[in-house]
Amino acid sequence: MTQSSTSQTSLSKRSLPTPKQALAGIPVAIENAERHLRSADLLGANGDYGPAVAHLVLALEETDKSRVLGMLWLDESDLTEAEARKRLFDHAARNAAAFAKSWTIGVVWTAMSEFIEDQAPGTTPRTDAQRWARALAQHPEALPEDWPEVAGGLRESGLYVDLKPDGTWHTPAAVTKADYERFRPAAVHMIGYVKAAFERHKAERARSAGQV
Repeated sequence: MTQSSTSQTSLSKRSLPTPKQALAGIPVAIENAERHLRSADLLGANGDYGPAVAHLVLALEETDKSRVLGMLWLDESDLTEAEARKRLFDHAARNAAAFAKSWTIGVVWTAMSEFIEDQAPGTTPRTDAQRWARALAQHPEALPEDWPEVAGGLRESGLYVDLKPDGTWHTPAAVTKADYERFRPAAVHMIGYVKAAFERHKAERARSAGQV
């Protein structure tokens, strides 16, 4: 059995939370995302940017975990059981989902607005690349396009010393302040987003219960 198939088998054995358990877990996951952000800020203020970036990655992973728990609680999603397990229990799946959400809540809408603006009479239409570049410039919270591929490495390289293929050693001390400042807005924005979404859904559920 391959490592991949073993991993899939392991995931299939993990139990998903019930809607009640998912509801209880949402604020816990959000709180832990905030804890990782606070840890990142403390480390960053001390110049320890490697561990700081690792905590930012973990903060983003926990926000996606809270989103999946929200879907399980509301039971209003076409998320399959297999997809839910992957995003609850697999780092890579959470990072891919966090990247996608960081774009759809900002960059995509701005790019669409830019396209609509280009349709106005008398305007000189821009290329798709120009519109995307302009949209990205307005959303520093958007994660880089290669985030699903690099997030795991950023998390690990921020914590461990490892021998590189060229025979030299990597140390978390090599991670820069620029890396920390690049990824922090994404964690801050996503935490704010999931907190607001949770409060909104709680209020909607409360209103619905009161109308019954």
